[in-house]
Amino acid sequence: MAKYTFSLDTRDDVVQAGVVQGRSFDEALQALGHELVVKQGDRLKIGVAGFPPALFECVSLMGGDVLWTPANQKAA
Repeated sequence: MAKYTFSLDTRDDVVQAGVVQGRSFDEALQALGHELVVKQGDRLKIGVAGFPPALFECVSLMGGDVLWTPANQKAA
């Protein structure tokens, strides 16, 4: 299992930071969505050692599932 370091931020503060393990990146994202209290607009930085973290934003909370979308993407 891979270890992913994460931080969950609101517009003003870091809400929570830590480490999550998962067999895949998607599994780690799903685990965080179920374990953390997430609101629409919250941002998640998540990555593995040696690489820059990916940045996601919560765009929807559907039936208890968190829908993340990549944040800060530049337009083509």
